[in-house]
Amino acid sequence: MAWMNNMYPAGNFPGARKIQRIIKDISISSCSLNGSMYSVIKEDFKLRGLNIGSVREPLESVSVGDLEKIEVIKGMIDKTNLKI
Repeated sequence: MAWMNNMYPAGNFPGARKIQRIIKDISISSCSLNGSMYSVIKEDFKLRGLNIGSVREPLESVSVGDLEKIEVIKGMIDKTNLKI
């Protein structure tokens, strides 16, 4: 994230805005599913081979219907990493 924090002081406002919009889209997508954002993050880690368990109550776990959407979110993250 240091690269993004350096964009603003360096005056690269368009670059910083572009990255911020991408992060916003990923955040909104993660919060719009049946499970909590944290369960989405944990499922993304699981898809990457790192099983860190599930969320505990009162947070909601992801539903079966969320899994396909989480794959899309994972793709958004991967695509963003390639751009950076």
